[in-house]
This record gives sequence, structure tokens and C-alpha cells, in this order.
Amino acid sequence: MPASELRRWRPCEASVHAPRGYAADVSPGFGATDPERLQLEFYAVGPVVSIGPGTVALGTGSNANYETCTTCVRVFQDIAGEIPAKQFFARSGSLVLRADALQSHLDATLVDVVLEEVTLTPDFISTPVTDGACISIPTATLSTSPPTP
Repeated sequence: MPASELRRWRPCEASVHAPRGYAADVSPGFGATDPERLQLEFYAVGPVVSIGPGTVALGTGSNANYETCTTCVRVFQDIAGEIPAKQFFARSGSLVLRADALQSHLDATLVDVVLEEVTLTPDFISTPVTDGACISIPTATLSTSPPTP
């Protein structure tokens, strides 16, 4: 997925579960006729009040499963309404943050990210699909405008 295919980064609505998130449409898409979306989600755990700046390893430690990730990179393929035909979760790579993802705007780069097709249980445990598809993102710069005062 070349960086040029990531369009219109926008903040996602914050919630109790995801204090900050960002999403971008993938254009042109790589699935059937329905749209694709790449999404970043940041979760504050315990006394954590910031995520970044710095480099976050994806697919390891707490970031190895959607149930426990604090920095989550996901792709949704062929979204019909709110339901994607497939979903992918980062199994390796890194996210370089140049700003605090919880307090500021998005200013980051995905580096050598591989996402694998997964299923999610009702309690958010991600499980790789046997012989499922993978998506590779060698590098992609991700940014939004800083909030206006």
C-alpha cells in the first residue's frame, strides 16, 4: 500500500475506550468495490497521559493483540455500511510519532508495517486467519493539522 494511497486523514471520535484515534480512506482501494480504511487507535492505560513522541513497536508486547494494544494499527477492507469483509491488524513494524498522539495532532510515519488478516471475538481478542491475507506498508507518512486554539 503506497503512502500516496492514504487520503484524508481525520481524527476519529474519542470514546472511553479509545481516547484518540485517526482514520484515512485508502484510495484507490485494493478490495472489491466497497471502500477500505486504515485506522490508528491510541489507548491510555493506567497513569499514561501521553503516547509519543518516540518509536512504538507494533506486533510485540501489549501491541501483539487488539485486546491489549495501546497503539493499534488496523485496516478494514470492503466496508459495506459499518461491516468490513476483512480486517487486518499490525503484526510487525513500527510507528514513529513526532508528537504526543493523545494530546496533539497526528504527525507520524509507519515503517515496515505488515498487517495480517484477523477475526475479533466479542471481547476484542484478535486471532490471525489461517492462510489469511497480509498487507505490507514499507513507509507512509501520516499527519493531521494541529488543533486551532
